[in-house]
Amino acid sequence: MSALNEQKPAEVKEQEAKYEKIKSHDAIDEQKVRDAIRHYVENCHPDPIVAVALESHQPIVSGDQIRIFVDNQIQMEKLHAIQMHFSHVLMKTLNNGFLSFDFQLFDSNKTTEVKKLYTAEEKFNRFVEINPVVAELKKIFGLELE
Repeated sequence: MSALNEQKPAEVKEQEAKYEKIKSHDAIDEQKVRDAIRHYVENCHPDPIVAVALESHQPIVSGDQIRIFVDNQIQMEKLHAIQMHFSHVLMKTLNNGFLSFDFQLFDSNKTTEVKKLYTAEEKFNRFVEINPVVAELKKIFGLELE
């Protein structure tokens, strides 16, 4: 039990050394955040799902708060898994240690940005909205989505 207690402070010290505190407080805007995200994707080579999530929608900047929209729960989970590293890299890139990040599912009703369609089901549903006959054709021919 005491060996476990001794390891924990060393792990904490190692993490603190890895992510040094950034004391600067430079002003940010949406363009700077987009550039920093692009820099993160190019230099850190995150999982392709994360890269798509980060670059699909425009971030919303409000003071030191950055809101990033994602298209689905998988992207949300992957971003939460790398949130500490991602936030530290962006703080360092933007020279602002006071940033906070918020990941939210994209809702086309709350923004003017158009949602991108990725899955076969999303594409099919959108096509049915445009032309409802497509759903009937799918039934008649017994077609399945891949």
